[in-house]
Amino acid sequence: MGRDAVAEYLRTLADSLEAGSDVTLRSGEQSVTMSPPGEVEFEVKAEREGPTDGNGELSIEVELEWP
Repeated sequence: MGRDAVAEYLRTLADSLEAGSDVTLRSGEQSVTMSPPGEVEFEVKAEREGPTDGNGELSIEVELEWP
């Protein structure tokens, strides 16, 4: 997926959260709809998998949690 498509996906997610709307996540033909409350736990992580002195996989993880 290109960076532009990722940015658009995140922008749509952010717009839904800001509006207090349900959030629908889709992957292929599967989807799930969630209703995040007004307050959530929010975490952003940067991770590296593999050797610290060599090539490894880098990732950014965005996580929202609620009871």
